[in-house]
Amino acid sequence: MACETTERIFLASFCLLSMSCATLPERQLNSEQQEYAGLVRAFPLSFEVSKQKAEEAWGRAVSWVGENSRMRIRVVSDYVVETASPNSTSGYMDNLPGYGYTVTRSPKGQAHVFNVKCDHGWWNYVGKERWATKNIKRKIENAELNAHILAHYIKSGEMPYPELIDK
Repeated sequence: MACETTERIFLASFCLLSMSCATLPERQLNSEQQEYAGLVRAFPLSFEVSKQKAEEAWGRAVSWVGENSRMRIRVVSDYVVETASPNSTSGYMDNLPGYGYTVTRSPKGQAHVFNVKCDHGWWNYVGKERWATKNIKRKIENAELNAHILAHYIKSGEMPYPELIDK
């Protein structure tokens, strides 16, 4: 009985949260932004950077994560930058859920291999239709785009359109 009550409270809380997010606007992109978004979506999340450019690329990774995540950075080293998980409320910097990031690099011959991940925090609800609202699906898509934007920026150094980054 208590478990059923807990489930109902959780369901009601989640519905209220979903309704509060119901006004998330669709992004209106101009043709240049659409072209850029298409380019970065095709960019791999695991890629190599030459040893000569690896330090500069790593600096871009660390600064991008620090500037574009609402989650606190938990780990920064020469090979890992990781924020708190968006599933953990202790990691929020402004009491709003955000995206969690993990970027790693590892030496490989004359290059470094970079891996980028952006966590949207909604993995527990994927595939459960009663939870899969339009806004949650958009958050998942935005997390994927954020990861590709970050990967492209680390490798190329080309500044992304700020309007495309969902925080």
